[in-house]
Amino acid sequence: MVEDNTLSTGEVSFRLFPYPGAKPGHLFGAAITISRKYQDFLRKFRSIGESLNFPVLTTGLSAPLVALAALPRLASQLPTQPFCILFSYSTFSVIAFFTAEGNLVMLRSVRHHAGGTPPHVGRIIQTMAAALELLEPLVYVLPLTQGQEGEGAGALPELPNASILDWRGNAEFAPEVPFEFQGTGPVVPEGEEPEGLAASETFRGLAERQWATQDFLPPTDEEADIYPYETEMKALRAGGMILKVGAALIALYLGWSGVRAFQIMRDPAWHRAPGKGGGGGNTVLATQIKRYEQWNSFLADRSKAWVTMELMNQLFPNPNSVVLSDAKHTVRPELAQGQTRASLVKDWAINGYVNDEALEHLTVINTKEGINRVFQSVYELTGDESLRTDLESRSLVVNLLASENKRYKPNSGSDSAFQFPFVFNLTVSQRIASEDPLAIPTSAAP
Repeated sequence: MVEDNTLSTGEVSFRLFPYPGAKPGHLFGAAITISRKYQDFLRKFRSIGESLNFPVLTTGLSAPLVALAALPRLASQLPTQPFCILFSYSTFSVIAFFTAEGNLVMLRSVRHHAGGTPPHVGRIIQTMAAALELLEPLVYVLPLTQGQEGEGAGALPELPNASILDWRGNAEFAPEVPFEFQGTGPVVPEGEEPEGLAASETFRGLAERQWATQDFLPPTDEEADIYPYETEMKALRAGGMILKVGAALIALYLGWSGVRAFQIMRDPAWHRAPGKGGGGGNTVLATQIKRYEQWNSFLADRSKAWVTMELMNQLFPNPNSVVLSDAKHTVRPELAQGQTRASLVKDWAINGYVNDEALEHLTVINTKEGINRVFQSVYELTGDESLRTDLESRSLVVNLLASENKRYKPNSGSDSAFQFPFVFNLTVSQRIASEDPLAIPTSAAP
């Protein structure tokens, strides 16, 4: 883009700047340069801040780019057709060409020699306008040279039909402050949509991507590493707050521990000699533990409806092979004289009709091993402690009575009493002895 291999990056600093309004085949951007001779000047400021232990941040800006970003504030003096602006400085000038929409298509700098602006600058503007296919663009001059008395009218180029942009007469600018110093702020108030020149792609990019405030002369990596970044400063600030909160919590804990220790040492039990009434506290604790255990035993799960339904599913795994006519589940305590805990008896009585498959399954269950397997399976599925079969304090008894169904008529219709060849009566009884953990306490809770 620069196309000048003789320039050294050690002498000048480059930054890219796009041309949003460039047509196909034309240059689509430029490389803006600043001499590195100002690097030492900025480094002196940073060195002073370092010596005072007060960080000083510096930024090397391009004055023409900053002035370019401030043009939307002068939109009332600019036309709605292609135009050209000459930024007039004391030692050089910058020529900027814009489309009717306000998009930048070209930037070019012109160095001044003895006598100020070159007299052929008008021809340069005409040649560039023709090359950019801009028909008779209006020419404006933006005076940026400070005179001896702060005026900017001295040494302005003589261009035919050129208009002067009076930025000092604009209410948005302070005439005593250089124009570039006032170009870094927002040109559109926050919350408002840009209009006119500010809405063009060029000036939207300048506002959103901060092209005009690129740092051409940043500090070296060694200098930048001396100062913490913003995230590091936030982390340090948060760390300080956490340290203060932690110290406050530690002080609060130590204070509470001291008060608690003082209260314990003032308690009469602290000064009581061993063996002299020292068992009073243990007696109270033992009473509380016994009370908890008794209430826990009262409230233990001994028979749940949904567990009983799962047991029925395990007894009859195929619902198409059985029809139940009656199913009852009862739980009753049994208390022997002199016992402090009552044993528990749980009964299941089931009647119905079955086919050959279901009768064969019930025959397998009608053994101690068979019924134990069913209860153990339900226990593993539900976790109900009352169905455990591995405790000596529990026993299971099963009894199956089966006979032919005298009303069996396979083709008699939908009545279930006629569809199954066998009638059965299954009784399961589980006894939980008084020494079992689920035995019922008989004494009143304390």
